[in-house]
Amino acid sequence: MQEWSIVMLKLELLSRDLIMQMQFLISMFSSLFCIVAMIINKDFQAITREAEEFGLGQRKYYMILGLTAISLQIMIIGNLGMIFCSSALLLGIVNALLVPIQQIFAVMFLPESFNSDKWMALAMCLWGFASYFYGEYKDSMTNKVTTNKHATLPD
Repeated sequence: MQEWSIVMLKLELLSRDLIMQMQFLISMFSSLFCIVAMIINKDFQAITREAEEFGLGQRKYYMILGLTAISLQIMIIGNLGMIFCSSALLLGIVNALLVPIQQIFAVMFLPESFNSDKWMALAMCLWGFASYFYGEYKDSMTNKVTTNKHATLPD
């Protein structure tokens, strides 16, 4: 019981501000790492070339890059909030559900074809999701049987 109180005390020391600071530092250093690698590899010239060849124009290309970066940071903050307020297991379930939902919405709302590769990715994702829940169901049934077995043993 004392171990549980130590864990709860350590969790109280982690505040939202500390978690946001840690996430900011992780994002900053990973961005710096990628920028240095892009400078060494001279990939910034490729970005301007891709922007010129982009079918919707340079302005929309850079807008898509910026909005993608912003939306990913918002997603990371949401993920941290979900872990902080509920559990990492719920975050894993939600992220696993995002893959098929994203594919289905891309077909419904964008002029996107649903080829065999996307069918295979969707089937694999749903299969993994179903097998995860089946494994959890089997574990819960096994635990229920063992707890009932221990409950009926005489003292």
